Amino acid sequence: MTSNFKVNGVLIIFKEKIAQRFSRAASDYDEVAHIQRKCAQLLVERTLSEFSESQPQHILDLGTGTGYMVDYLRISFPNAHYTVNDCALEMLKQCKKKFSSLHITYQLGDLERISFPDQDLVVSNFVFQWLAHPLMTLQRLYSKTQVFSFSCLLEGTFSQWYELLKHWNVAISPPVYPKFSHIQRVCEEISKGKVRIWRRSFTLNFSSIRQFMHYLQCLGASAVPVLSTYGALKKLLATPEFSFEVQYNVFFAILTQK
Repeated sequence: MTSNFKVNGVLIIFKEKIAQRFSRAASDYDEVAHIQRKCAQLLVERTLSEFSESQPQHILDLGTGTGYMVDYLRISFPNAHYTVNDCALEMLKQCKKKFSSLHITYQLGDLERISFPDQDLVVSNFVFQWLAHPLMTLQRLYSKTQVFSFSCLLEGTFSQWYELLKHWNVAISPPVYPKFSHIQRVCEEISKGKVRIWRRSFTLNFSSIRQFMHYLQCLGASAVPVLSTYGALKKLLATPEFSFEVQYNVFFAILTQK
């Protein structure tokens, strides 16, 4: 897995912007994050089969957002102790509103810089594509748990949008999402037990550029370096309205120790 943000100073600034964007989007996030919620549901449904004979007592959710993973996990594991992590304070505040009856520890911060205690289950939904050192982090977190379940965006996500921008001669610097074969190989190399891997694609339709830009803003995704200048944004919004679609390509994995 690779990243465009290898220089420490640039990386820190990028992560700070990500946290700020997600905090600003926290109150609107649930209105638009339908793909994120669906992927959390799919991941939890398959993860449950790993606990058919036991109940995890300690569960860690990395990059929880507004808590979709916990929302599905608590149905089957209401008595577990949950630790939820996110880099955006306002996202954690949204979680607190939802889960006041659960036994939860909230941990604000960059998951790559936090030392987490051992867990029975570690989960993460739509986070790993943003990490500076995803391979190292994946290995470290896998060593901390009996079961590790995660999803992340794959190469080709939003490629239709980037092609449109190129067509309009708008300067772009799109994020570099990992290749399926690369993450698959990494998972198979580090796992000591079972490896379950799959992928899914999801298509969304938008009736205008403004609608799509509003969607990105509500997701907190505006920190992705797509539009190079304010002038480029004005040029884009002046484009005649037309409908188009974008696609999410998503990687899923469940790794066990046995």
